[in-house]
Amino acid sequence: MTADNKISLRALIKNTRMNHNISLADAISSSKSSLSRFENGKTELAVDLMLDTFDRVGLSFFDLHVQTNHFTPFWEQTADQLQLAIAAGDEARANRAIAAYAAATATQPSPLDEIYMILFHSMQQLCDFPHVLKSDCKLATEDQHRVLDFLTGKTVWHLLDFMLLQYSQWFMTIEAAQTGFDLMAALVTDKELGNPNFLYRLAFFDAAVTIAQHLQMFGKDVTAPVRALTSTALQIHMSPQRALLMHLIIAQNQPKPTPEIATNISSLRTIGLAVLADRLQLWHTTSCDAQEATNE
Repeated sequence: MTADNKISLRALIKNTRMNHNISLADAISSSKSSLSRFENGKTELAVDLMLDTFDRVGLSFFDLHVQTNHFTPFWEQTADQLQLAIAAGDEARANRAIAAYAAATATQPSPLDEIYMILFHSMQQLCDFPHVLKSDCKLATEDQHRVLDFLTGKTVWHLLDFMLLQYSQWFMTIEAAQTGFDLMAALVTDKELGNPNFLYRLAFFDAAVTIAQHLQMFGKDVTAPVRALTSTALQIHMSPQRALLMHLIIAQNQPKPTPEIATNISSLRTIGLAVLADRLQLWHTTSCDAQEATNE
């Protein structure tokens, strides 16, 4: 590792720790002075302590372009499992992933465990998407405050922050969800989104999509997230699924949703993405109903 990379890594850990309001003592299982000396360029940090610190401050080795399970923090491995469970509509799988995380961290909890669990349980509930839409299953008021407090006052956003907003906002009041998006949009600039080295362009995109979906389902103004999605469309190497999501949101934002929406949803079933197609169909129908009610 070069000296420049060491400096970059030190700054990454220190800035993230301070951005998440985590003390030196809480950010390392060893002596806090060893982390302080590392952050200030005076010593190195053993690999096991480095991994532990990354986990404790909510960093992912995605930040370092190292995307292997061996180096991925356990919270992110759990979130990966939950994303797969959401895609399959498999609530039992989600429950197993959360239980495994809780068991593995029981003796040495992370200072961010409270935030991780809000994220995990939000993702777990999304395995049953129709139930989520038809019920009033919201985060407790204090948990909504925890989410917004965690997102407030940041100088830069990390993967955990984007994921927390993306998934937990479904269970927040629409006003709180909008506040979360405003916090995100204020710091993620067009310059960053056009920079291929900005690691979180897709994380921003995914969070903006879910905010737009949420607003549309309640017949609310989606100008801000649609503008964000439109302005970044040519700057993001999107998968066909992401491109379709953006098309659906922008088309549905028109006075009369375009007929291509049904065709695009049907095409998902053709390529074997029936679960996603069903959810998009439900979202589309609910959004149209909300729009008609607003127009009336």
